[in-house]
Amino acid sequence: IIKPVPFIFFWIGNNIGEKIIKCLYTFPLVIGLFIVFGQKFPVSSPTIMLYFIISLIAAACIHFLTNYVIGLLAFWTEDASSIDDFLDLFLYFFSGRIFPLAILPATMGAIANILPFRRYSYSFPLEILLGQINSQQILTGFIWQGFWLFSFVILSRIFWQKGLRRYTAVGA
Repeated sequence: IIKPVPFIFFWIGNNIGEKIIKCLYTFPLVIGLFIVFGQKFPVSSPTIMLYFIISLIAAACIHFLTNYVIGLLAFWTEDASSIDDFLDLFLYFFSGRIFPLAILPATMGAIANILPFRRYSYSFPLEILLGQINSQQILTGFIWQGFWLFSFVILSRIFWQKGLRRYTAVGA
């Protein structure tokens, strides 16, 4: 808590550094797989690529803020990791990781489309990249991403301010 920069900036820097290192070995691997399997890159236009990049950055921010908010719950609990594990259950179910969201019943699909899990996971950015959604769905997706970004920013500020009031340090 006592750092020369605000706490969230420390974690943002840490997260960006981690992403850069992961990209250094992931991009060559993906490019190699495209070459080995003779695949073409699925982008149909520069606009789609721009939408993909924007949605991917927004998804990464939502993911970071979700984890940050969960971490801030440590002000009130001794172990926030169990809450994070519980959240992962929803992530696996509503993000498209276990099975495609398209096979969900209509009601469950509608719920999955408004929850943040699809927005900060693989589903939404990849649907843009692969051309599986139209421009109206992309716009709706960006609106939901903006809503969840804004919500988690506000929630993180509230949790941080209330948590600091509650925090007491122990030790010499």
